[in-house]
Amino acid sequence: MALQMWQNLSMAPADDTETLRRLAAAAILEGLQEAGLGAIPPQIVVPSSDSLQAPQSADLSLNQRIEACRRCSLGSSRQCSVPGEGPANARILFVGEAPGTQEDSEGRPFVGSAGQLLDKIITGGMGLKREDVFLTNTLKCCPPDRREPLPAELDACSPYLEEQIASIQPDLIIALGRQAAQHLLRTDLSLSRLRGELQKRPQGGPPVLVTYHPDYLLQYPEQKRACWEDIQLGLRHLGIES
Repeated sequence: MALQMWQNLSMAPADDTETLRRLAAAAILEGLQEAGLGAIPPQIVVPSSDSLQAPQSADLSLNQRIEACRRCSLGSSRQCSVPGEGPANARILFVGEAPGTQEDSEGRPFVGSAGQLLDKIITGGMGLKREDVFLTNTLKCCPPDRREPLPAELDACSPYLEEQIASIQPDLIIALGRQAAQHLLRTDLSLSRLRGELQKRPQGGPPVLVTYHPDYLLQYPEQKRACWEDIQLGLRHLGIES
């Protein structure tokens, strides 16, 4: 009987994933029963194709789920996922736009030239260490050709970022660049309109400080003074003397 089911499986259309899944499950169950292993407990179910592509089991860590994620095409085109790094109880959460090519190859956030500048801001400007803050991006995978994130990609990755915010519970989120700021604040206001004061997220939680992305500062170093003013605003909120 199990042999017949496997034959049925071989005749099923290759692009009909749901039919293939069900026929394979039936053949496995029948084979186990013919081998005298009895019925499979009813609480054990065969996962759907969607869950196979993006496992959401509670026993998987967030980083593992991000690595296994295929909610958008970036999961297949990137080299490494870049979940982020930093202490689980960091007071400051930096959120950039997306990993770049060097981050894509190393699986770590902010390791390129922009990351080196951010390190200087953290250490020289804020008097902290990179290990004191949490660094991540709105996207956890690198978009091709350094393009901006697409709305569908942001929607797919958003639950991971929200889970990080809820888990870390930082005292301050620093949005690096327009894309990160607009995504976090659910707004289309320009970066210049969002700078200068702490912003509240529609869904609540810690305030958001909006400033320039280090990549932008490398291109327009004259804006470093404005970025420093933003950072000072954040330090005052945290009660840290600069």
